[in-house]
Parts: sequence; C-alpha cells; structure tokens
Amino acid sequence: MKYKNFLVKIIKFGLVASSFFINDRLLAENLKSCPENLPKEGVHLYPDLKVTSTFKKGLIDPLNNPDLQEYIALLKLKVVKRHHEFVHGTTYTSEPTKYGGKRITKKSNATPYQKKLSLVSMRGIGACIKEGVIFFSGEWTKESITSANRVIQFEEGMKKLKSLRQEDPKFNLLELAKKYPNFLGHEDPTSTDDMKKILEAIENWKKYRRFE
Repeated sequence: MKYKNFLVKIIKFGLVASSFFINDRLLAENLKSCPENLPKEGVHLYPDLKVTSTFKKGLIDPLNNPDLQEYIALLKLKVVKRHHEFVHGTTYTSEPTKYGGKRITKKSNATPYQKKLSLVSMRGIGACIKEGVIFFSGEWTKESITSANRVIQFEEGMKKLKSLRQEDPKFNLLELAKKYPNFLGHEDPTSTDDMKKILEAIENWKKYRRFE
C-alpha cells in the first residue's frame, strides 16, 4: 500500500513538472518577433499624450531558458514601474553609511491606486524577441486610462457593496438597484456611468442608513 502511494506521488510530481516544461516551451515557441516600429527603449511621452515604456533583458539562448516566463514577468513589472514613476515622479533620499559612503533610496510618488491603474491601463506589444534579446513594451493612452479607471472603480464599488451587505443587514441592495438600475447585471462595467453616484450613495448610507 505504501509503495502504491509512493508511485502515485511520483506520477503526480511528474505531471506537474511536465506541465511547467510544456508551458515554458509554448511560451518560447509563441514568442513573436519585435516589430520594426518597436518603441525606443525607456519611457517616452508623445505629442498625442501617449506614453510608451520599453525595456529589454539579455539572456543566453532565451528560447531555451527554463526561467523565460519569470524573466518576462519581471520585465513587465519593470515597464509598469518605470511608467508610474515617470508620470508621478520619484523621491530620492540620501543618508550616510558607517563606511563613509552614502545610501541612496528611491521611492515612487504614485499611490497604490495609481500603481494599479498603471498596470491595468497598459496596452501595446507586450513581450517580443529581437536578435536574441527579450523586450517588453507597453503603452498608455488617454482612452486606456479612462477605461481602466472606470473598471477599477466599478470593481472597488462592488467590493464595498459586498462588505456593506455583510456589516449591515438593513442595507437593501434592491433599493439601490431601483435608484441606479444600470449598475447590476451589466456585461460591460466600463459603460456604467453611475459608479461615482453609487459610491456616494454607499457613503451616504453609512452615515444615515438610508438612501437620499
């Protein structure tokens, strides 16, 4: 019986390991070549207010690198981080060390919401490969930021509603739905225009336990 259980564990481990290998191979095989109009490296603002953020990672034989997926994920984080640092600025602090040198610390001025917005509103090419080097490129437009703002606010509003229903049994979701009929069951939250009013209604309920 113990031998049978041991074999089952070995088989399960093999299946999990092979799935990771297959995923990495699929990622490598489907990694597209970078287009000729790939935005230049760094973060750049254009006259139409579009912002691009492009960075690269050099790897030895990248298509056969077992950690390719993780390297691309880190590259994506770098692209997003540099974008919100560019938009919202950074603060540098310097302090002396006991060795006679100095320690410089960099901190983004972006709020947690602004960092989330930077990630959600990113559009663009994504990961690609050029001459054996991995690039990740994202872009932000007025339209993508506006759309992401609405989606994030909608999701946060729904979380607040869920919490409020748990905290206050008197809270009647149907009354809110009558007051704002467009916000429930909507397939496309980005087209919901009442979210700001709904959030105000939630705060109003917390104060007076009724809808004004």
